[in-house]
Amino acid sequence: MPPSTPPSQILFLDTGASDPEVEAAWQWLRTRFPAAQRIFPEQVPSCGQHFVLWWHGARGKGQGAKSKGHGAWGKEINWKSLRRFLKSGGKLFLSLAAVQAVVPLGLEKVGPDLAESGNYDPQNKPENEGVASQGFEIRGLMGFLAHLPASDSPLSPFGGGIYLWNAKAGAPYWRFGYGANKWPKGKVWGVHRYYIGFDPGQKLAWEYESPNVLCVGAYLYFSDEQNLFRPQLEAFAESCLRRLMEKRQAKKRWEGIWQPPLAEVKKNNRLIEFPRWEIWTPVKSLEVSPYLNVEAGRNHFFDLSGERILLMGNERGPITEIWSHPLRLSREVSLRIQNAAGETLWENGAEAEVLIRPHQIERRRQTERLSICERIWVGHDAPLACVEWEFEGKGELFFELSFEVDFRLMWPYPEGALSKIEYQTQDRRGRVCHSQAHFSDFRRLFRAHFAVAFEREPKARSRWQTETWFDAPAIAVDVEDISVQNASKARVTFHWPLEVKGKQAARFIALGGEANDSSLQELLTTFPEQTPKLYAQQVGRHYHVLEKFAEIDTPDPRFNTAARWAKLKTEAFVGHVPSLGRSLLAGFANTGEGWNAGRPGYAWFFGRDACWTAFAMLHYGDFENVKEVLRFLGRHQDITGKILHELTTSGAAHYDAADATPLYVILMGRYLNHSGDLAFVKKEWPHVEKAMAFLETTDRDGDGLIENTGTGHGWIEGGKLFGAHVEHYLAGCWAEALHAAIQLTSVLGKTDLAERWIIPHQKAVNLLEQDFWNEKAGYFYHGKNAGGAFDANVTALAAVPLLFGYGRPEDGVQALRRLATKAFNADWGVRLVADDHPFYNPQGYHYGSVWPLFTGWTALAEFRYGRWLQGLMHLQNAMRNFQHGALGCLEEVLHGEIYQPAGVCAHQAWSQSAFLQALYEGLLGLKPNALARRLDMAPSIPLHWPFFAAGPISIDEQQLLFFFHREANVLTFQFKVRPFPGRAKRETRPPLHVEFKPIFPSTAQLAEMRRDHHLIEVKPDERADLIRWPISLEVGETPVTLTLRLAKFFTVIPPFAEVQPGGSGSTGGCVILDQHIKGKTVTVEVEGEPANQAELEFVVWGYQVKEVKGGQLVASDGERGRVALAFSQHGSRRYARHVIEIVLE
Repeated sequence: MPPSTPPSQILFLDTGASDPEVEAAWQWLRTRFPAAQRIFPEQVPSCGQHFVLWWHGARGKGQGAKSKGHGAWGKEINWKSLRRFLKSGGKLFLSLAAVQAVVPLGLEKVGPDLAESGNYDPQNKPENEGVASQGFEIRGLMGFLAHLPASDSPLSPFGGGIYLWNAKAGAPYWRFGYGANKWPKGKVWGVHRYYIGFDPGQKLAWEYESPNVLCVGAYLYFSDEQNLFRPQLEAFAESCLRRLMEKRQAKKRWEGIWQPPLAEVKKNNRLIEFPRWEIWTPVKSLEVSPYLNVEAGRNHFFDLSGERILLMGNERGPITEIWSHPLRLSREVSLRIQNAAGETLWENGAEAEVLIRPHQIERRRQTERLSICERIWVGHDAPLACVEWEFEGKGELFFELSFEVDFRLMWPYPEGALSKIEYQTQDRRGRVCHSQAHFSDFRRLFRAHFAVAFEREPKARSRWQTETWFDAPAIAVDVEDISVQNASKARVTFHWPLEVKGKQAARFIALGGEANDSSLQELLTTFPEQTPKLYAQQVGRHYHVLEKFAEIDTPDPRFNTAARWAKLKTEAFVGHVPSLGRSLLAGFANTGEGWNAGRPGYAWFFGRDACWTAFAMLHYGDFENVKEVLRFLGRHQDITGKILHELTTSGAAHYDAADATPLYVILMGRYLNHSGDLAFVKKEWPHVEKAMAFLETTDRDGDGLIENTGTGHGWIEGGKLFGAHVEHYLAGCWAEALHAAIQLTSVLGKTDLAERWIIPHQKAVNLLEQDFWNEKAGYFYHGKNAGGAFDANVTALAAVPLLFGYGRPEDGVQALRRLATKAFNADWGVRLVADDHPFYNPQGYHYGSVWPLFTGWTALAEFRYGRWLQGLMHLQNAMRNFQHGALGCLEEVLHGEIYQPAGVCAHQAWSQSAFLQALYEGLLGLKPNALARRLDMAPSIPLHWPFFAAGPISIDEQQLLFFFHREANVLTFQFKVRPFPGRAKRETRPPLHVEFKPIFPSTAQLAEMRRDHHLIEVKPDERADLIRWPISLEVGETPVTLTLRLAKFFTVIPPFAEVQPGGSGSTGGCVILDQHIKGKTVTVEVEGEPANQAELEFVVWGYQVKEVKGGQLVASDGERGRVALAFSQHGSRRYARHVIEIVLE
């Protein structure tokens, strides 16, 4: 066997210029690479083979490139010997000021023009560079799409970009590179990166392949002992050295390399071999599905999404954008249809009847001689969007379909980042007339393909001759270069005539994405015949979501519709980018200008958003996608163990949130409880353990709580409420993460870790329940400050620790009572702060706007603490937005005083999921333990509902069907288990153990309880104003029936005020602060606008209303009644409180 190549030896060049930075770099190197040697310039080997030389320079600004003496370089540098070293196979790592040596080394004729050194002054920071949430600036390097699999950039091991230093005023500082329009001859692989952005004009890292020289001109500051990114810096420096130590083949690849921008659209007839389209494949539209009818005059936002594609538009307007992550395929897709007389029959669905279905949007219009039906849909897992038109009638039509192609990458890449665009077109005539246009960036990293086609019947010219292909009408395609400075843009227009006799159809298809994606490459050749199959897959996925995942059924059709669409619209956020993986996106909206440029809402991956959304997905049964979320977050975990806050689909990751990591641990625990998938948890455990280790390091003051300081923001990302050392919200997440970690380690047999975390968990709980509680004022502090004092602001975020159960019962009830007041509530949801707070602003993101998320959190906490009336009220308030905004969707944020949007996204993931989580975990009271084959179920039974069904509720490999029915005073509960769809059916399956604990108001008196007609005795469990009769059930595929006959019951019904968009909702609405029951007296405290009147409904059985104090009994039919009340004016208070006593007999 031939002798193996000896390993490379690292040499550290000491130029004699004594400097703490150089010394710190050497000390780190000798620790990481003990065999490394420190040498002087005269000791540079004449034969460089098998050597890597690191020159870490820390001399002053602009010095040394032409010096031949000691000067900037310290000892005299023999440039000839260095060049000989490189020529003979030596490899060189130049860092900081040493990158200036590229000129005397003969690598460049012009040295770096960015040359800064001294002490850092934040006043010199450009205004556009953001500051991290903790108030410090962060700096690093960003590659050009260096996360793509084919990339060979030094940044590829770090997801394509890395932060290396948190800048501090007065800290030693060096920065050398090429700026403005200057470029080195080497390949630029790293540009200046700042907080959630980067500047391609500042080129700070580049590489030469022959000789092999790696240059990093900034942010490798080993002497900064306070650098929060020290682990990243060390890992990056080691990776650079190991890269040079490896024997590498030069690769001619564009991935990861920055290039000078060029704005141009140019034709290239060698881009693609166009697919043949010879047979028309009709798409059979599914119209037997739920739909929402768009009212006349509306023109709101809508979106359709698959895992690979996002299409957005207006209900009666153009398709505004089509994205195949991370690329915008097209924008402003507009269709105009005219008749032979020049009259416009169709323009983007204006004046059309519009139906929103789960899988498509339909627009129909009937003219005098012609009916037009347009269906817009997207692929489920294919990066394809399609618009189908069907015509029926008679007439000659002329079509003009136009759109823009700009190859816009998702932020933080600037407009025009992909530089020059090339295109190729084709048109064919025959039985299927079609025209196609194919686009690519000049690097061949991304592709976009567009096609228009219609079917035609050939005309007979004689008995033996039919019309030839060239007699068919052509579909002409025009491509116009409309580029602007530094941004390539094309306007594409398809023109074609179509003679309609009877029924006729036409189709537009857009597809594209990452050029090296094998599924896209296959789709580019097969889409003409695969279109019906792709449509069926999308329909099938939505059918699966509707039929296989949990649904609810109540007497309130609006409630049912809201829950159904919340589930469908939550699933819409599953996104897949081949180079990154599959997880959940956060929100959809059209891009804008400035900050919103390149941002289609929040249509990229988030950490905490995904976790909060996935909690609800577990409840309705989508275990597979939750598993993908966990796998994704583990795959992209930072080297410190921290979980990402956001990862754009263009590959830029940010780890600036403190709550994403504990939420990841919580989600892993809940995933196991729901699914029982122990094998997956074992596989992913190293990521969880690493996350917990990171979290432990963030308790820097040793008080038992993880910290925001130095770690990242919690829910509040900035503004006047920002700045807590430890948010109450974050402390709650930490306690629950410890609880989940203890459960996981116990199951995995890691008892040492379980025992290690028990005491920290109890300590965190005690701090939450005692230190964060303001006993005198009766609320939880917003946070704890660095000095130990507490932030006295009262916010709706207090609901989060409470929904986890961290608050003593009496304290939780008192805190939630505040969140039920009118000051915290509009009729459409919960504000973050009360409207009398000094910071209150009804449009403020963190100062008083209404979030459906806060509303769902509050409702969930209320159900947990027995405040079911308020929990149901908040669920009702949250659901109304499904029918008023983007149909079927919940807004990200609503105005605090006017019922209208106040945020970025009309369709937000956590808004949908918070409603569902409050419904399943709150109203139904679900708590699964799949490994124990157990389900705790404590539903708060709304006695004014005659029925309530839920299911299939998934747990492990089975699903529970639950049904409740009330007829007069007889309550029937039925339970049944069935196998999970798609799983192998076992001959014998142990029953599911259900701990059933239905919750009623304490006015309820039980006459008898029967299980499958057998009389049973149950001991009641009374707490405060509630009562429940717990019972253990073993449920299998044979239904189990539980019957309760109540002798008596009474409860008021949560009010629901009708509000129209643009209204204030302040005139007739009221809230129930409390319902207390003592003996036969029910005391109800309500709050509303002074001088207004309101009515409260109630449901009753077995009692008679003897007396109403503080109100008037205005109606009673034996089972239902209403009490009228009037609010008085009390001084200058904005809201009036009123107490009603209802005496029963």
